[in-house]
Order: sequence, then C-alpha cells, then structure tokens
Amino acid sequence: MSYSAIQKFRIENRLCFECAQPLPSESKILRCPGCAYAKTQKQQALVAKRTALGLCIVCGQVPHA
Repeated sequence: MSYSAIQKFRIENRLCFECAQPLPSESKILRCPGCAYAKTQKQQALVAKRTALGLCIVCGQVPHA
C-alpha cells in the first residue's frame, strides 16, 4: 500500500497524517499525540469486536479450521 499524494506532502512537510498539525522535525512519527491516541483506540475497539465475533483480528475473516 503506497501513500497518497496528500500523505506524501504531509510527510515531506512534517505534518500529522490526520489533522495536519506540525510535527517535531527530529522525530519519525507520522501522527500528533492526539491523532495517534485516537487511532490506537479505534484499533483496540476493532480487535475487541473481531475477537468477540471469533474472527481473525488481522483481516476480519472467519478463521480456517
């Protein structure tokens, strides 16, 4: 999966992927702390939902027996 033009622009200009806030120039992070936290929360909710439904936590498909 490659980056879109807007994502490439934001990486080159050290801006958050989500909200375009400036990021520290010395770090390699792609999201500001607020957006990183929100993404983590969404991922944890998705994994919990898939686990409860007995689905693969990576792809969301029914596991093969």
